[in-house]
Amino acid sequence: MATRKTVGRRALQGGEGAGSYGRYWRGLGVVIALWAAVVPASARSTLSARLDQPAIAGPALDQQSILYLHYFPGDGEAIISADLRCLGNAQLQSVRSALGKAQLEAASIGIDYAARPLAGEHIDTLYIDLVAAELGTIGWSAAIHSSLAPQGTPAHQIEFDLAVRPPPAISWSIEPQRVYQGEHFDLRAIVRLDDTTGPPLEELNWTWPPELSWPEGDAPQRWSGSLTPGQADTLSWTVLVDPTHLGPLPLTVAAQVSGQSPVDLATQHLQVDPLPVMALEPGFMMALETGFMEVGKRGPVTCIWRNESADPIALAALRLQVAPAFSDVSLVEGPPGAALVRSDEEAAPSLLVSGLDSLGAGAAIRVTLEAVPQRPGPFTWQSACKPVGREHFIPLHGANTVRVVWPGTAQAPGGAQQTPTDLQLINQAFVRALDHQMDALPLSPGTRLFLQAEDDKNEANWVVEDALIETLQQRGYQVLVRQPEDAPADVVYYRLVRARVVYSPAPRRLLLWGNEQQREAYGDLFLRIETAADHIVRWDRRVQAYSSDMVSKGLSGVLGGDDMVEQTVLKPENKAIVRGLSAGILGGLFYIFFVL
Repeated sequence: MATRKTVGRRALQGGEGAGSYGRYWRGLGVVIALWAAVVPASARSTLSARLDQPAIAGPALDQQSILYLHYFPGDGEAIISADLRCLGNAQLQSVRSALGKAQLEAASIGIDYAARPLAGEHIDTLYIDLVAAELGTIGWSAAIHSSLAPQGTPAHQIEFDLAVRPPPAISWSIEPQRVYQGEHFDLRAIVRLDDTTGPPLEELNWTWPPELSWPEGDAPQRWSGSLTPGQADTLSWTVLVDPTHLGPLPLTVAAQVSGQSPVDLATQHLQVDPLPVMALEPGFMMALETGFMEVGKRGPVTCIWRNESADPIALAALRLQVAPAFSDVSLVEGPPGAALVRSDEEAAPSLLVSGLDSLGAGAAIRVTLEAVPQRPGPFTWQSACKPVGREHFIPLHGANTVRVVWPGTAQAPGGAQQTPTDLQLINQAFVRALDHQMDALPLSPGTRLFLQAEDDKNEANWVVEDALIETLQQRGYQVLVRQPEDAPADVVYYRLVRARVVYSPAPRRLLLWGNEQQREAYGDLFLRIETAADHIVRWDRRVQAYSSDMVSKGLSGVLGGDDMVEQTVLKPENKAIVRGLSAGILGGLFYIFFVL
């Protein structure tokens, strides 16, 4: 019994201890709950700031500082606004936020994220344009407000510094400083870090005028490297200048040394000087006022080079390439030094005027040739000049097209002298169709292209060639007559599937007879471009051309007359007679069945 009592007493004591512990923890929980109800919870959102570059250039220089704000919202919170204050001597000009709506005041920046609160971890990028008034340090403070406490005390606040240092001593120049309209040249930029000590030059960012193009690829936008103090480097590119531009072209670049924002260097100017303007004047056709030369008829063609600028042009030589469709070419009149020359790579002779010195303002050089066109069509006579001090010829632009028709077409009755031939209508259709396709070419202006027909026995190939040459040259490509042996050009393969012109009666509603008919031109062409280096097909298309007009009846024989373009003439149906007979038959049947 005694043993049982002892055990029972110990059991009772253990139960009392457990109850006291339970009452203790329940009381502590009540105290914590009451304390939490009385004391407000503190915000848990934080931020950090990091500058893209620790320094800007100054004083009194337009600069852009890029600031990254890294937000860490607390559980159940979202960042709804941020405030930045400039504590140094600087003028804030503009600001842009990648994630919020930035508002600029005199010395502060407010960023509103209310439209899209930042509920998770985010990094916002601020682009701050400013001008420092003095060298030294610009202090900044940044604070955030979260959804837990949109007003009042910020959830978190930090401070950071932005240094202001003198700009680096960087000089640069260009060679050559003067070029000519349409010239293809090597542009060199010489960059030198003139500082004796300090951080290295790490980056250059170029801004090029649209009048310059890069035939070998896209224009360079950025150079990255390392140029230590006292070093210089020369950068070189092959460039083509717009043949229509005249005057200076501004070239700008921003340089960045390690640890500092980019600084704009002094602007360099590339001077573009004028070249003569050329024009062809086929003599006999101008006298007849027909606008055409005729196949098989010998006639004069006059080329005029004129200086339309206010200053003399230093010229060493002029060149005119006779179109391959012309034969029996002879020189009739020209200045001393004018002669016909022919090379193995050219299908037709060229006129060369050498021994020149300069072409005065408003002056002109005139040369007259005689030639016999062998086939109809529009033909381009390419011209070029060699300025003094240049080793290469530069293409010239102007009215350099001669149009050729079949004999009798230029003076045909009924206004045929203003009406294009079937060949010309097909050519116009292909030019318009190719104009829509050539914008998708994956080539840079200035690229050399060689035209190659897949069916070299097709006599109508020249119609496609002229349309291709005109369209490609308008976009700045160099079209070659022969494939160079030293550096082959990319090849444009073409295959003319069909060229057809259809004459049909003109649709009329009121008049049953008329003196016009409709003419429609249809063309079907396959194109592809292969690279010369690896023979990879970079572009291929099927081009379907169409054009139409109204011509006088009876001109189909005059406007066509050649087997190169298929011609179909649809005979007019006498619909009035057919309808009259049908009405008479129906009337007779009605009378038989219902009247008799």
